[in-house]
Amino acid sequence: MTSLINDWRTHFQRPDLPFLYVQLANFMAVKSEPSESGWAEVREAQRRTLAVPRTGMAVALDAGEWNDIHPWTSKPWGIGWRWQPSR
Repeated sequence: MTSLINDWRTHFQRPDLPFLYVQLANFMAVKSEPSESGWAEVREAQRRTLAVPRTGMAVALDAGEWNDIHPWTSKPWGIGWRWQPSR
């Protein structure tokens, strides 16, 4: 994702362009035992992207539906972005 951010900033000739994104929401049924999860690895990569200056991530971990990858509301993410500091 860092490459994407850098590419957009270069393309738009805005090295300080803010980049906000939504963390992947929960999806699929809850497992009763710990197990490997590619989903968790992607969310961790998204979290690490916060090290890139002028980025912000709205946490959506609690906004997902087990049976629908697209939660029915985006309001929680708007609220999350409102609290993102300008860094």
